[in-house]
Amino acid sequence: MTVVAALIDNEPLSQVVFVHDYVQLVFQDTTLSVYCSMSVASPRDRIGWRGPGWCDALVALIGQSVNSVDYLPRDHLRITFSDASVLRLCLLASRATSDELFKIDRLGSPTIVEQVA
Repeated sequence: MTVVAALIDNEPLSQVVFVHDYVQLVFQDTTLSVYCSMSVASPRDRIGWRGPGWCDALVALIGQSVNSVDYLPRDHLRITFSDASVLRLCLLASRATSDELFKIDRLGSPTIVEQVA
């Protein structure tokens, strides 16, 4: 399964979990764990990683479906939601907080891991 296929065909975002140094986005049976910097952009504004309002912007995505996914390995993973908000993960090694950039766990499918190159 590809990164795009794992994220595009899901239920709406149901949970955002803030763990010590990473974030998990849960779409029912699919979990995206993020270990790199990210930003959230809405039609009104853009909030950078750990900037003021960043957590609220992520939580505001709950209930939204994924409309499209743009994935360029070692550069970015861009997820556009049904309300036109965009979650952008920076996949540059210098922006990672661990040896992994992200991980996708989907019930019944192999785990997908993007590692720091």
